[in-house]
Amino acid sequence: MQRVKFFFIKLITVILLLQCLQVEAKQQFSQGVVVSKNEIASKVGADILAKGGNAIDAAIGTGYTIGVVEPQGSGIGGGGFALIYLAKTKKLIAVDFRERAPQNINKYPYEFRIGPKAAGIPGTVAGLEYLRKKYGKLDRKQDIEPVIKVARQGFPVNKTLNYAITVQQENIRKFESTKKIYLPNDKVPQIGDVIKQIDLANSLEKIEKGGTQEFYEGGLAKTITDEAQKVGGFLTLNDLKNYKVHEVQPICSTYRGKKICSFPPPSSGGVCIIEALNILENFNMPSYQYTSPERIHYVIEALKFSFADRATKLGDPRFNKDLNINELTSKDYAKKIAERIKTSEKAIPSSKVYETAEKPQTTHFTVADKDGNIVAMTMSLNGHLGSKFVVPDTGILLNNTLDDFSLPDSKPNQFGLIGNDKNFPAPDKTPLSSMSPTIVFDNDKPVLALGSPGGPTIISAVFNTLLAYIDNQMTVEQAVAAGRVHHQWMPDEVYAEKSLIDEKTQKTLEDKYNYNFPKDNKSVWSRFYWNIQAIELNQNKQSLKGVSDPRTEQGVVYEKKLGILY
Repeated sequence: MQRVKFFFIKLITVILLLQCLQVEAKQQFSQGVVVSKNEIASKVGADILAKGGNAIDAAIGTGYTIGVVEPQGSGIGGGGFALIYLAKTKKLIAVDFRERAPQNINKYPYEFRIGPKAAGIPGTVAGLEYLRKKYGKLDRKQDIEPVIKVARQGFPVNKTLNYAITVQQENIRKFESTKKIYLPNDKVPQIGDVIKQIDLANSLEKIEKGGTQEFYEGGLAKTITDEAQKVGGFLTLNDLKNYKVHEVQPICSTYRGKKICSFPPPSSGGVCIIEALNILENFNMPSYQYTSPERIHYVIEALKFSFADRATKLGDPRFNKDLNINELTSKDYAKKIAERIKTSEKAIPSSKVYETAEKPQTTHFTVADKDGNIVAMTMSLNGHLGSKFVVPDTGILLNNTLDDFSLPDSKPNQFGLIGNDKNFPAPDKTPLSSMSPTIVFDNDKPVLALGSPGGPTIISAVFNTLLAYIDNQMTVEQAVAAGRVHHQWMPDEVYAEKSLIDEKTQKTLEDKYNYNFPKDNKSVWSRFYWNIQAIELNQNKQSLKGVSDPRTEQGVVYEKKLGILY
């Protein structure tokens, strides 16, 4: 009798164990997805998933590759932000590996546009290696080797790179090392022409073997600092050696039952998006048609107030202990602003503001693996091809991120962006950014991950997409493609796509709400840089869907169990 009882206990235990395993198996997604605006980079990430890497490994491979094939936007001479969700522990992590100011930043005249004087301390290599060691599954060689192959074999020039080289060719010619790569035979490469990055492949091989030690203290570090100093730069070996990656607390709030999490300062993106969403929660936004003037009016006002706060109240929290992020993202604060909007009160600056010159040439990609891990990562060199200075014999383009600092007594930059004394330059300080990797949760489960390049339009791109997805219940494809509007408080002008604001709607907005629209179609705002890269996670069907913005070249790649579909 005792043996029979013991047998049944064992049998029940085995059945329960099998049921648990079955549940665990069902919780896996059928595929992993890599979404970027470059097909080659997405393919590298998808291959890494297929070989057993997780979303973090795929993001590392994708990030390194985009720096090779789209150097106008990012690279190992730059930095970035990563928002990560770990499915097993349900942990959300924000990793800041953006460029920092060198120690000697205030000892030289501010010349932060062209050349190595504009370069902050690069953080990409430190950031990607930090992610690999702490959250990845593969070794460094497995993550970087396919990238080296792409750099060595070459890649076709796409429209975005062709445009960047075309508009920057005068500055490229100032540096022979840059001209050699991007202006072969002193001519702009045409779309489809192949560029080989042999020097960069060699640098990546050194990083593959030596890791952060090589880039921040070894031979590469010495070459970077020596060559930069020869042409007026002031990066030092100590600057590189002392660079640190910061793991920070993501910023989260709710919007109509969904939990929205984004990147905290030194990014302004999370604060602006959450503040603007909180404001709109005081209006019945789902009751309006997406293109109705009333809805657009409230969207514009929410953006104006959040950008006013960006300009006057935000900076690097490590240097500004008085930043009141909790107040800016509180529901009570938003309710007061909503009341001001109802009385047609305008957003007015609360303190003196200064220039900040954040550039639109960033890159964003989003990755999710079959286990439900997510990486939303935005990376940048700041301007087109960064500082335009390639460190000789390395292929490494240095950033011009120091131009994102606010400067005293200066005028608004080409995008009209302004800042405050909280964003003044200081050694080891991180300039304010708009990069906004964002993840949306429903009942504590992630349902959407997204981000965009585009300087200040990053914020409005993510914001518009969230509204279309949540308020208007569009599919993720429809939400990413839906027309967008942008207002950043100063200049006091509305910038929008015709698919959202046609001539009739524009006249209504001008007559009823006194909005200004730019008169010059050739202005900088005639070119929008926003392109969302999003992944939707269907928790019921356990399926993933990647959507790359139709406004630009698309590079969605799915890694499937039965092989890779390109």
